[in-house]
Amino acid sequence: MNSLKELRAEWKSVYGTDIPPHIARLPLIVIDQALEHGRRKFQQPISETLGNDDSLMFVDTHKQH
Repeated sequence: MNSLKELRAEWKSVYGTDIPPHIARLPLIVIDQALEHGRRKFQQPISETLGNDDSLMFVDTHKQH
């Protein structure tokens, strides 16, 4: 299991903030589970229901005359 210092560094890389004090008081296993949740949440590939890379391309909606 990681130390609190290691978990703090990983938390910052996943969530972009320091561990909030109310989270830091929890058991390390709970913090690790929250990190796992964050990794899944923020690093998911784009799904078909949310669109795909093609949906990010510029679409010209102006009619040409």
